[in-house]
Amino acid sequence: MNNRSKKTNNQTIRLVPVALCALLIGLAAPSVQADTVSDPIWSTSGAHEKFIATLAFAPDGETFASGANDDKAKIWSTETGKEVRTFSGHRGQWHGSGVHCVAFSPDGKSLATASSDNTVRIWNAADGKTVRTLKGHTHEVLAVAFSPDGKYILSGSLDATAKLWDAATGAEVRTFAGHELGIGSVAFSPEGRHIVTGAGDMTAKLWDAGTGAEIQTYAGGHSWQIASVAFSPDGSKILTASFDNTAKLWDTRSGKEIKAYLGHQGYVYSAVFSADGSKVLTASKDRTAKIWDAKTGAEIRTFAAHRRPVVAALFSPDGKYVVTGGEDQSLKLWDAN
Repeated sequence: MNNRSKKTNNQTIRLVPVALCALLIGLAAPSVQADTVSDPIWSTSGAHEKFIATLAFAPDGETFASGANDDKAKIWSTETGKEVRTFSGHRGQWHGSGVHCVAFSPDGKSLATASSDNTVRIWNAADGKTVRTLKGHTHEVLAVAFSPDGKYILSGSLDATAKLWDAATGAEVRTFAGHELGIGSVAFSPEGRHIVTGAGDMTAKLWDAGTGAEIQTYAGGHSWQIASVAFSPDGSKILTASFDNTAKLWDTRSGKEIKAYLGHQGYVYSAVFSADGSKVLTASKDRTAKIWDAKTGAEIRTFAAHRRPVVAALFSPDGKYVVTGGEDQSLKLWDAN
């Protein structure tokens, strides 16, 4: 059932206490406290039978997909929050298994799902039918992504490998091996020549998509497993989210840590950029999602209405909305601005 409501976000201004030396040179400038928003545009309860693990917007932003531990993926209307289509076919091997990741092809015609049944499935997004199943991983598949041109599919698994597949034929093209523990997140660079992987060994790695060569390792910044990786829109930076309650920004080429986003009180399950790269959105076990200034690391807004951990959060392609989902089995749409 959808509860529709709207809220205008007003910033709260407070004066920062100033030291005596500051008084001698003039008044200190006021700082802006981050908004906390608890009233979504719509909320859909019972969206899945078990907790929601993943979200992905269609390229046009009119619909988005969710995946959950009930072995199902679903497509929803962004405007209304109503279910459009259900994708059933994965069969997890034990309790708590399910669809760990969903991704749309660049043209929006296909949906890829990564599952605990060790496979990736490619579906026709329009009719919900399976097009092909990708088999090759020896453990649960936790992550999946399409290349920017739609010709390849990238997957990451608890078997500690990532694999590149031909999207048209389903043939395995290449395996990326180098992590010591399972890979929980994968992403293509904007031009498609590189990939990044994030793993339970507390590192992220940059690879050459064409040769499989490891180029860079991003290490020493996180103290627990990396749950999410993403490239900035221009490819110059990499964003990671970790169970150490932080998200971090890295220089792609040098591998140096640039910025930490600090403020969550629980695992950070995902971190993504806005389309223009100016903002970062995170989802956390502390039952909130937060928007940050990507450059300064300042917290801009907190979305707080979920009753349990928020596992996934995404900006809409136009940047106007944020969608969140998590362990309370609900989906919520928010005004991002």
